[in-house]
Amino acid sequence: SGFVISPFGYVVTNNHVVASGEQFLLTRGIQHVKITTKVSRIDVCFPQGTIAAQGMSSQCTEATVTAADAGLDLAVLFVNASNLPYVAIGDSDAVSAGHPVDALGYPFGADVEVGKIATARGIVPEISTTPGTISALRTSDAGEQ
Repeated sequence: SGFVISPFGYVVTNNHVVASGEQFLLTRGIQHVKITTKVSRIDVCFPQGTIAAQGMSSQCTEATVTAADAGLDLAVLFVNASNLPYVAIGDSDAVSAGHPVDALGYPFGADVEVGKIATARGIVPEISTTPGTISALRTSDAGEQ
């Protein structure tokens, strides 16, 4: 999952989504299998409405990793597209308790179907939106919010 953060084709996602070498232990009944990932291609897939509105020829397009930080678990991807609808990144210094927020996501759940062939229609779910309110701000031991 990820979000377009610029009309010029930049997408933010989690680093673990695009990083090779992550290990998983899959269990099915009494069978246990250890899998190590190797990312050979990254595609960004858009909802049908975006494709029609932007005149895109395909629902999915190949992306490249522009920046990544394993410690923050963030990565920035680039797709060769322009004039995309995007989610503007806010100013975290302007946040205070009581501000309304919306959490956006594309939840798949905990189970991953390994080896199952997926279609673009099946891999671009409807976005979920959960409204909320900033209840409090925390500071680190160093005094940083």
